[in-house]
Amino acid sequence: MVMPRQVATPEQQRRAAGAAQAQHCPNCHALVQDGDIICVACGTNLLTGQKIAEEQKQQRAPVLPTRLLWVALGVIVALLALIGIVYAVYALSRDPVQLAVELAKMNKYLEAHNMLTDHLEKHPEDARANFVAGQVLWKMNRQPDAALAFEKAADLEPDNPTAGMLAVLSLASSTGNKSRAKQIALLHNLTRTNKDDRDALQLLALELGAEKDLAGQIEALRNAAELGALSAAGRQSLGVALALQGDYEGAKRELSAAAEQTGGGGDTAAAIGFAANLAGEPDVAETNLRVAVDTDTAVKEDALTRLGLLLVEQGHCDEAREYLSQAMAANKENTTARFFYAACLEASGLSDEALTEFQAITQRSGPLAVQASIRAAALYLAKGDADTALSAVEKAELAGAESAPVHTMRGRVLMRLGQDDRARSAFQKALATDPDYAPAHLESGLLYVKRQSFEQGLQGLERYHALLGDAIQPSEARELETLLEQLRQAIGKQEGARRTAPTPRDGRDAT
Repeated sequence: MVMPRQVATPEQQRRAAGAAQAQHCPNCHALVQDGDIICVACGTNLLTGQKIAEEQKQQRAPVLPTRLLWVALGVIVALLALIGIVYAVYALSRDPVQLAVELAKMNKYLEAHNMLTDHLEKHPEDARANFVAGQVLWKMNRQPDAALAFEKAADLEPDNPTAGMLAVLSLASSTGNKSRAKQIALLHNLTRTNKDDRDALQLLALELGAEKDLAGQIEALRNAAELGALSAAGRQSLGVALALQGDYEGAKRELSAAAEQTGGGGDTAAAIGFAANLAGEPDVAETNLRVAVDTDTAVKEDALTRLGLLLVEQGHCDEAREYLSQAMAANKENTTARFFYAACLEASGLSDEALTEFQAITQRSGPLAVQASIRAAALYLAKGDADTALSAVEKAELAGAESAPVHTMRGRVLMRLGQDDRARSAFQKALATDPDYAPAHLESGLLYVKRQSFEQGLQGLERYHALLGDAIQPSEARELETLLEQLRQAIGKQEGARRTAPTPRDGRDAT
């Protein structure tokens, strides 16, 4: 009996087909079960054919959310700021001077100064801090304080000439002549510790010259010359200093050397003119000063003034006025030029103009102001205004003038006011102050003549004549000789009258 063939179910058919077709891994070829996704032998993804590790490498990195990103950046910035603060604190604790320098570069001078002040309270011997403090104070226009800081730095570092020079410059720019003694002391220290410092030597010479210390100035200039550092201007200064000391040969030598260095020029001509004037060589002085005023020179004002004075001495007042007026135009404070300009006006008969100039000078201080008051008093007296003349004299006295000219002028004014006794007292004070002051002898002699004291008058006038001699103007000399002769005759008559006068009887009559 033939059994009917049994038909397999679909699931049985699928399993039968799978068994018939065996499954292998595409990478390692290991046998895998139907339905497996990953090869247990090598870890290959049976669906993609790639290993699991390779797939992970190809995956993208996770992206942070935007908010989380800003938070991360904020943390980084905060960390950087914290690092900056820590560094600043570290720098401050390590080198506050350098930090002050950086602040100064940013024009934060007050902050830099405060920082240096705090540092120097703890470390006053820090030379660099003192030096930087001086620079900061200079920038703050506090030159006197800057000078102290630079001076301290120079004391701490004697081998550093820069600090010393800046101390000198700070003093010079802040107090001028008032601190010159201190400047000279600093420069002396500089030149002792830095003997080759040419700038310090020349500056020292200039300061000593301004102080009229000719010996010190000459020494400093010669030291500079030995270093080969003496400029033409320095040689000119040395020449003038030697002339002032009376060494005219040395002066000519130095001035000639200056002329060779510069090829001549206005400065050298002026220096030669000054030296020749001091040496009593007016012709040489005038020639060179004329060259100086006609060329470019740094001392043109001085050359104009000196040339004007030379011409006044020679009696050429009209030409002198031209040069003196130029000197006044160059410097309105040139009292010397103004005084002699007024004297020239007076000599030319321009008394009102002269009086205006003299009055302008009396508003200033100094010896020329006193002399201007006396000349103004004389002009007022000549105009017949004795009261105003007396006021001018009193102005000179208020300035502290106790001189023979002032006392003599007071006596003249009092004579004009009819106060002869007070006038005689004034003349006596003048002669007590200066026994050889010729005008006092003249005025005193005239007062005695007025009072009929001919012998005392003759003594005063003869003394006046003896003191001035040929310096008396010819017309005045003739008048004086005539007066002296008249006085001698009057005295002779008085003596003759005394000799011929009857002798008083002893009271007994002859019988």
